[in-house]
Amino acid sequence: MAPRNSKPKPKLIPIELDYDKDSIETVTHSRRVADAAGVQESTYKKVPILETTATPLQILDFFEAFESARRVLQWTTGPKLFAVFPTHLHGTFLRYWNRQVRDAEETVDDFDEQTTAFCHTLLRGGDYDEQMDYMRTLRKPPQLTPSEFSHRFDALEDTLPYLPNAPDPDDCGFSEVDRPRLFYNAMPATMIAKTTMAMVV
Repeated sequence: MAPRNSKPKPKLIPIELDYDKDSIETVTHSRRVADAAGVQESTYKKVPILETTATPLQILDFFEAFESARRVLQWTTGPKLFAVFPTHLHGTFLRYWNRQVRDAEETVDDFDEQTTAFCHTLLRGGDYDEQMDYMRTLRKPPQLTPSEFSHRFDALEDTLPYLPNAPDPDDCGFSEVDRPRLFYNAMPATMIAKTTMAMVV
C-alpha cells in the first residue's frame, strides 16, 4: 500500500485525441459587419458544448475554441462574455460556474480571472511543469504520421497556458531551438536512419 503522504500522479494531457470531436455538440456564433458600401458580411465560429464527462484534453480544447471565437467575433465587453460563456456548459459544470460567479463583477478583467480559476478547478491534478516534462519525452505513436504528430504536438503546446501553475502565456511552451530537437527525438530510430541515408545518397 502506498504511503498516505505520497504525491498523487499528475493528470497528463495525451498527445492523441481521447475523445470523438465529430460527436461533440457545438453552438454556432456569428458576427455581421457592414462595409462602407453597406454590404454586410457574416463571420461564424463554432464552440463546443462542455459536458461533465469531458476529458482534460477536451476541456483544454474547449477553452482554446472559446478564446478563438472571442477574438474573431470581437466579444470585448464583460457583460457579453459573461452572457455567452455559460451557454456552453451543462450539468455540474454549469452549476460550478454559476456558484463561482454569483458575486462577480461583469468586467473583462474579472471574466478572465473567473475563467482561469474555473479552468484550473476542472483540471485539478494537472500541472504545467509535469506536462512539459511529459512532452519532452514524447515518442511518435506508430499510428500517427510525422505531420500528424507535429500538428498534435503544436495543438498540445497551445493548451499549456491554461494548465495550473502555468507562467505568463508569453513564457509558456518550448523555444524555437528546443522544438525541432524534441520533434527529432520523438521520431523512431528506423525513420531517422532512413532520413539520414537518403541525405547521404
